Amino acid sequence: MEQLKFKDIIDLYFKLCEKYGSKVVLEMPVYLGDDDELNGIHCAWYCEEVSNDKDDETSQTTIEMINERAGNIPFKGKAILIS
Repeated sequence: MEQLKFKDIIDLYFKLCEKYGSKVVLEMPVYLGDDDELNGIHCAWYCEEVSNDKDDETSQTTIEMINERAGNIPFKGKAILIS
């Protein structure tokens, strides 16, 4: 497994633009892997879409974690997760 590179983020952007259109993608929130204390610098390994449209257990678990940790900002349909 290689560390996430900026090109991976750009590739995801273009993939999502084909799926939803650039206007929707540019408004998607971005979530970062958990490190509330910023007690170190961590490598990112993944960049992926999280969506209510996906009917898989991993997406639903991720959405539950977002809703538990995002305070008063609930998950709204589609987002990007970098972890």
